[in-house]
Amino acid sequence: MGINGLWKAIETIGQRKSLTSIAYDLKRDGHLSEGRGLPCFGVDLSPCMDECVAATMAQGVNGQLPGGPLYIFFHKLVAYLEVPATFVFVFDGPKRPATKRGRQVRHQVWWGTVVEELILAFGFRVHHAPGEAEAELAMLNHLRMIDGVITSDSDAFIFGTRRVIRTIPNKLKEFTDEFEVYSADGLEEKLRLTLGGVTLFALLAGGDYDETGVSGCGQAISLGLAQCGFGDELLATSCQFLHSDGAEFDHFIQDWRASLCEELRTNSRGNLSGRRPDIAQKIENSEFPDSRIVTLYIHPSTSADSLPDPASWFLVHDLLLNRIAQFCQQHLQWPMEGLLKNKLKKVIFPAIVLRMLHSPMTFYDSETRMLIGPAFQVTIHKVLWKTRKGHFASRYGATKQPRLIVSTSNFLALLGYPQEDGDSISVWAPREALPLELQDEDQLESGPSKSRGPRRKKRQTSSIGTKKRAKGKHSTYQMPSAPSTSVAEDCIAGPSSLANKHPIQWLGFIDLTSEAQSETGSQVSKKEVIDLTTGD
Repeated sequence: MGINGLWKAIETIGQRKSLTSIAYDLKRDGHLSEGRGLPCFGVDLSPCMDECVAATMAQGVNGQLPGGPLYIFFHKLVAYLEVPATFVFVFDGPKRPATKRGRQVRHQVWWGTVVEELILAFGFRVHHAPGEAEAELAMLNHLRMIDGVITSDSDAFIFGTRRVIRTIPNKLKEFTDEFEVYSADGLEEKLRLTLGGVTLFALLAGGDYDETGVSGCGQAISLGLAQCGFGDELLATSCQFLHSDGAEFDHFIQDWRASLCEELRTNSRGNLSGRRPDIAQKIENSEFPDSRIVTLYIHPSTSADSLPDPASWFLVHDLLLNRIAQFCQQHLQWPMEGLLKNKLKKVIFPAIVLRMLHSPMTFYDSETRMLIGPAFQVTIHKVLWKTRKGHFASRYGATKQPRLIVSTSNFLALLGYPQEDGDSISVWAPREALPLELQDEDQLESGPSKSRGPRRKKRQTSSIGTKKRAKGKHSTYQMPSAPSTSVAEDCIAGPSSLANKHPIQWLGFIDLTSEAQSETGSQVSKKEVIDLTTGD
């Protein structure tokens, strides 16, 4: 839930973007700390699961989805796989306030264990907060251990989150991958709403710890008083006297309350729509603000004194395909072999390909046209450059986008399926995610560089394939047949021997330090890290 009316008060400064665009913007604008190739987003798990539960009750669904809320959550994880970022999901902890909005807080949820196992199977990370997850996420964001908080709970602002990525209800989305981005800097620059201002807004308008706030104080009055600076004074003094005997703080509150009421009576700073002596009288006759609620907002329980090690959060971990297949069989009612195979090819395999393209642990071999990662290898048969249709046309216009035709034989073999001819999928990918050899559409149309060899009539050859003109409107990129040499076997010998045989674009490191066990149950020592960026 969060703070009453805050989303409405700040909606004018929210920017609608896809999560992929947000990730690319953070990287391009230099917001990532040194040494990190991808941003890390924190997910507030409790409102995320509330959204999943609500989606199963929507009109036309009526709780009939196989797996119920787990079905919705599963597809959220699939969507996150397609984003060039790492994710950490934060659970609420036992030190949460006992009541919120007049209801007892449940510390045990039915979905806790199965959701945590599924998150780890997808290669994402899990973190347990001691108290409120949104307070923990704000602390992690303030320390730059994560680059943004994905949540629909506006309480994220009051705890000091610097970048909030708000989930949008499906009926209000133009695209399925659309979010709203808010920054603390934007709130301050465009609305003059500081952290102290948000605190005062919550105390006046009401929130999770006090549903009603001050009667008659809606979003307009709360925002106007927050813009006067009263919240900053309250926050600074509350932090200063948090652990004192209270006498000095009580004296400050009396003077501060009198100034607040005077502004309501006079509107001397012009931030209100008019004078409100009625509300001033209500505040004078009350104990506003409630010191207990102020303390809950400014001093929440977090792990600030025992910070988690975020090193593994910044690494891209491979998903455990067999565990995901087992989940689908058990919870999504995909038990039949043919149905499971078709669902995985349609839903999971394209997301894995995008994950590989985004991962700095993947490299591309232009001779064998293979993407090679620690756990998966896929062959790119073709790259088709086409204009998007439907509602995506409004996003991309006439700009052609790459559509990959990719073999799924490696994925199917890992699951025990026999290899069959025609086992391939189509994957739309961002141009920026492609290996350099495949990014330039003009280069593909013009063929190889002159240094690659002599031209042949009606045909050109290069180390990355043979270009042919399709009969339709779009150009296609026809890959050559694969050589018999196994690049995967060469990779075991190290990058030097492999580089001598194949021209490879190295994209980063292979991470063998995942705490999650592999499909076979073995665990790798943190010392066994292979640096694939040098030939030493």
